[in-house]
Amino acid sequence: FEKEFSNKININHSVMVNSGSSANLVLIGACKNVLKWEDDDEIIVSPVGFPTTIAPIVQHRLRPVFVDIEFETLNFNVDLIEEKISDRTRAIFVSPVLGNPPDMDKIISICEKHEILILLDGCDSLGSKWRGQHLAEYALVSSCSFCPAHHISTGEGGMVSSDDMEIVKVARSLAWWGRDCYCVG
Repeated sequence: FEKEFSNKININHSVMVNSGSSANLVLIGACKNVLKWEDDDEIIVSPVGFPTTIAPIVQHRLRPVFVDIEFETLNFNVDLIEEKISDRTRAIFVSPVLGNPPDMDKIISICEKHEILILLDGCDSLGSKWRGQHLAEYALVSSCSFCPAHHISTGEGGMVSSDDMEIVKVARSLAWWGRDCYCVG
């Protein structure tokens, strides 16, 4: 399933976990570990969405920085992102509301300009695309949820996906309670 899911979203590797919420927790933990983020480093995020987009940031002792939303889309207002970037900003955690992506061209431009990363909480946006590419293809790492309310259901479950092998190895280790894992799907 991990391999087929990866193929579906054009990403090299995926790690199955017990929920989309856990996928976000593992995603943030793997990024903090591999990228050597420090406590109080900042992640830009929308205040509208599921609590487990924001909670993993706090649980890993990072700081969520909220950007106000556009009422038309309920996504964060990309025109307000740059004013929230500081020297501690490490990533923008994109969480498309109901699968409706924000302006990814602007987000990519901002990230390139400020040398920060795109992370994707894709729990509500499996199948969503921007300019013909899956949203996960724009992110260093993404999450997905398989709860009954989402596009694909496994009863419960989630997925962390990335092309970065080191992030995948650490994500699998975190998901498997710290065991070293050399089997990468």
